[in-house]
Amino acid sequence: MIEQALEKLGVGKAIFVVHSWSGALGARIALDYPNRVAGLVMLAPAAYPWPGGVGWYNNSAPRR
Repeated sequence: MIEQALEKLGVGKAIFVVHSWSGALGARIALDYPNRVAGLVMLAPAAYPWPGGVGWYNNSAPRR
């Protein structure tokens, strides 16, 4: 869908800046559409499996 949007907008190569959970998406775009990616900037990406689980603070937030 992102590649189609770039095509529709007339964008050739783009620099993708991704953060957190979109890190995996940015990596996928770079692998699947290398001709569309001029650069990939990953800020604290969640792009690899995390063996440590979640932090204790995730359980402290109230749930609905």
